[in-house]
Amino acid sequence: MRRVLIFGDDDRSVLAAVRSLGRAGIAVHLAPFNWESPTTQSRYVSAVHRLPRYSDNPIVWLDELRHLLDQQQFDLLLPCCERSMLPLDQNRDRFADQTIALPAHDTLTILNDKQRTRDLCARLGVPTASGRPVREDDNAQSLVAELGLPLLIKQTQSYRLANLTSRNGVVQVNTADEVEAFLAAVPTREGLLVEHYFDGDGLGLSVLAKDGVISQAFQHRRLGETGTEGGSSLRISEAIDPRLRAAASAISAATGLNGVAMVEFRQDRTGNFILIEVNARLWGSLPLAVASGVDFPLYLFEQYVEGRTRPQVDYRVGLRGRNFLRDLHAIAMTFRTGPGHWSQALQRLAGFAMQPASWALGRERSDTFVRHDLGPALAQLRMAPRIAENRAHRRAEPDLERRNQGKSG
Repeated sequence: MRRVLIFGDDDRSVLAAVRSLGRAGIAVHLAPFNWESPTTQSRYVSAVHRLPRYSDNPIVWLDELRHLLDQQQFDLLLPCCERSMLPLDQNRDRFADQTIALPAHDTLTILNDKQRTRDLCARLGVPTASGRPVREDDNAQSLVAELGLPLLIKQTQSYRLANLTSRNGVVQVNTADEVEAFLAAVPTREGLLVEHYFDGDGLGLSVLAKDGVISQAFQHRRLGETGTEGGSSLRISEAIDPRLRAAASAISAATGLNGVAMVEFRQDRTGNFILIEVNARLWGSLPLAVASGVDFPLYLFEQYVEGRTRPQVDYRVGLRGRNFLRDLHAIAMTFRTGPGHWSQALQRLAGFAMQPASWALGRERSDTFVRHDLGPALAQLRMAPRIAENRAHRRAEPDLERRNQGKSG
């Protein structure tokens, strides 16, 4: 029986991959970061391997993983986020005997760095937001005069190998005073990128490519976002915009992409768009792509293990996908913004309450609630009070302190 070792535990991308490959008759072994993750409760998980954290001791992590791979044969290693991708990329020589679904090092060097991605887009003619790296001589007045308001300030890399336990977040600043406060609070400006906020809908063009040529593409639009970092709790599948496809194709060709990626865009009301970033890994809205008919995890396995490339498949347009707990949290946060947003919050709450009817009518799918695999959803519900408590604790932290720690606020 074929085997895959999946690194991660996210209840969106990882769970979708577990279910996809498990349904295909592949034995799925999981190496989670959170050993209590609801994803571990999936009926399609054959075994859970409790590897130590790389950040705690890289040598121990390498030795434990090497020992596991020497004891068990896997057809594919599938890292699902930077916390496993970066260590595997850094230590490719230790795993040269393994097939790893990981783009080339040179590809990751570009796509994992937002400024290098911006530089590539400039050469290719792909539009991006007005912005640049933050300089030591920058101040609030100069940045506002140059780029306007609001501004987004972010690290060029979401994760760094030296600290994989903390994700570098995105800060939106709306006034010159907020810009000044942020610049005064950060310990260093090295690696900081500032961009003008581009108002519009979040779009994602997800792709699978081989030698830089896209074989599968899928597009979705975000209907509900969870913060300035662009994560979504509610999305809808839609037909591919040829302009976005052309931009993604140019980037894939220029980087020689082998594997999956989600190319993130924003589009305003006039139809103008910009590229936000490229995530060269499985992405949060993956359950919607699979439910719509584009089984990226299986096609990725086939490409790496069997050398098979499928022609573009047709997929369903107009299907919604929702993450239960993330959407509930997003609605609660909308209520907290004040009475001016209550109408929007009530509208979203009504849609949230109609989920069972939407499931029955085939208009919507849940990331976690799936009839043939209820374990993760039930575990998620049991953990909901603890998750809410953790989020309440984070909200109680000073805003700039929370953001500078890299936590999603």
